[in-house]
Amino acid sequence: LTKAVAPSGNSVITLHEDINYDGTIVFPYSCTLDFNGHTVVTKQTSGNGIQISAAGSQNKVTTVKNGTLLHFEIGLRIDGGGIIVENMTIRPKSGAPLGMYETSADYKDINRVSNSTLSSGLYGAIVFNKKNADFSETGIRVERSVLISEKAGGSSTINKQSGTTAGAITFGTNVELYTYG
Repeated sequence: LTKAVAPSGNSVITLHEDINYDGTIVFPYSCTLDFNGHTVVTKQTSGNGIQISAAGSQNKVTTVKNGTLLHFEIGLRIDGGGIIVENMTIRPKSGAPLGMYETSADYKDINRVSNSTLSSGLYGAIVFNKKNADFSETGIRVERSVLISEKAGGSSTINKQSGTTAGAITFGTNVELYTYG
C-alpha cells in the first residue's frame, strides 16, 4: 500500500476491503486515500494510525475520505504538506484524531475537515503537536463536523503541544464541539 505512493504526491489509493494492521501506516508523500466506505484499524496499544512523512513534489496535499480510522495515539499525523479530511470518522483509544506537525503558511487556506466526526480518546480532536513549533502562520478550517474530547478532566476539542504557538482554527457552518470534562 505505501509503496504505491509516488514522490509526485499524485497517487490515488482506493480501498476495496477493511484493513487491520499492527503498526503505523507510513506514507512517504502526500496522496489521496479513499476509504471507499471501509475501516482501517491500526495497532490499538501504541503508535499512530496513518503518517504522511512529506509533501509530494506536485501535489502537496493529502486527502483522506469516506471511511473510518481506528487507532491508538495520533490518527492522521501530517508531517509534511496540507490535509483535507472529508466524510471520515476518526477515533483513537488515547490521543488525537488529527495531529498537525506541518507549520508552513502554504496550507492555511487548504487544510480542512468537513462532514466528519473526530472523537479524541484523551486530549483534543485536533492538536498542533510539534514541540516548540510556531503554527501561527497556518491553521485549519472545520465545517459540517463534530469534534469530541472524551477525557474526563481538563479536556478540550482543540489542543496544542506544550511550548507551541497554535494555528488558526476557522469554523464554518454546522460545527459541534463536545467535551466530557
